Amino acid sequence: MNEMDLLARMRDHAPRRVSPRAEQMFRTAFDENHDQERARPAARLRRFAPGVPPGGRASRPAWRRLALAGLPALAGAAALLLVMLPSGGRPQPGAAPLTVKLLADRAAAAALTGPDIAPGQWVYEKLAFSSHYTHQISTQELWVTADDSVQAGYLNGRLYKEYKDQNETMPPGGLPIVLGSFTTEPLAYSALGSLPSEPAALISRLGKLGAQLPGPVLGCMESGTYCDAFQMITQLFSGYVMPPKTAAKLFTAMGDIPGVTVTPVVPGPNGQRGVAFRLQLKTGYQQFILNPVTYRPEGGPWYSSIVQQELVSGPGVRP
Repeated sequence: MNEMDLLARMRDHAPRRVSPRAEQMFRTAFDENHDQERARPAARLRRFAPGVPPGGRASRPAWRRLALAGLPALAGAAALLLVMLPSGGRPQPGAAPLTVKLLADRAAAAALTGPDIAPGQWVYEKLAFSSHYTHQISTQELWVTADDSVQAGYLNGRLYKEYKDQNETMPPGGLPIVLGSFTTEPLAYSALGSLPSEPAALISRLGKLGAQLPGPVLGCMESGTYCDAFQMITQLFSGYVMPPKTAAKLFTAMGDIPGVTVTPVVPGPNGQRGVAFRLQLKTGYQQFILNPVTYRPEGGPWYSSIVQQELVSGPGVRP
């Protein structure tokens, strides 16, 4: 009996309605496959500012929805068979384990699909903050330039700008305010293109730059150069909205730093899950969290995460 005859016989003997048990099995299998599909990368803009993990140095996603249409009763049994027993009933091999190299390659590839970024390009960010005491989540809107030289935000309905070369923003007749969080970067935005492309040379360069950051990295289990390079990468993504080629180089270097591992599931401040590069220390760890779907760096100043980020034409402009 060939496959067409088999399907014809199944059609003739299929019930008019699928049993609740069959429907449950189909939906379970469908959800599992959908979860695997949702883990594939999609490119979007990125900006990241890590928290302060134990022993580290202090530094500064749209969900796809799928509607299930009702399955015709005639096709129900055949569809169930095809979902549950693909390739003639043989089980499919599991997905390849997520390695540091694989995560770095995916993040680099996603970064390269992003738009070119000018230093003065304005970026809109919506941040979610989680309270340590109440665990309540609040949101804040912030506008930043790609080179982290200017930030802007609303206070009592009025838009204020804050410049990196000034210490505070003073509203008329009010107290100083802090709109966001500027980052210390021992590398100018204009010099990002001069970073080496070869990973070993880039890691060495980043290690030297990272050593210039305030405060030491405590309890490094690897070479101090590797810890400083790891911290420097997180610091650069913390302050800058990276040009695509530079971001790709940094992701590739992250995958080549000895001692770096992958943590597949990391909870974020707003309940979203992330995937993290992690470098173990004697007293804790450093980590760099990415969105598991877009591979954009995910996070914000203090205990926050970026829930929306878009290029805009100027401060105060929403996407």
